[in-house]
Amino acid sequence: MEQLWSYLHGHQAAVIAVVAVALVALYFLIKNLIKIALVFIIILVLVGGYYYLKAPHRSPGDVEKALRDAKAKTETAIEKGRNAVDRGKAAVEKGRRLTEGIGKVISGEEASRKN
Repeated sequence: MEQLWSYLHGHQAAVIAVVAVALVALYFLIKNLIKIALVFIIILVLVGGYYYLKAPHRSPGDVEKALRDAKAKTETAIEKGRNAVDRGKAAVEKGRRLTEGIGKVISGEEASRKN
């Protein structure tokens, strides 16, 4: 670690390159987040406009209902995603245990062949 610090201290061009790459990566990350936020706002305006044009006197209630429904469906999707991740972790752990068992069997076979 000390060698890295001494290298960076001695080579300012490397520091400038690393900072430039980090700034470009941060720029693209923020750019994508802004795009996602704009898409969400556009969808929200379109849904609100649809309900307003459909029945102006019931519009606020319909928009609130649509937002509640979207929130509920999002929560269920997130819960399903968490369950899928948990199942995936369990499958990886099971695979790890199986491969360890196979490794032990193979090493046991090699030991018996040597005898």
